[in-house]
Amino acid sequence: MPLKDYLSVIDNALKHLFDRKAIDPTKARRSLLRGIDRTLAQFKTGSTGTPTAGTA
Repeated sequence: MPLKDYLSVIDNALKHLFDRKAIDPTKARRSLLRGIDRTLAQFKTGSTGTPTAGTA
């Protein structure tokens, strides 16, 4: 099968999968760093349980 036959099946239907914007690493790790900061503050205050630990 010639190459042009393979290329004929390619269309723009999958364009959204391959033309994604690059992820900004600084923005992506922002929520992780906030969670780490909240956890450190929680340990410093001595409250090591989850917020819903007492309501089960």
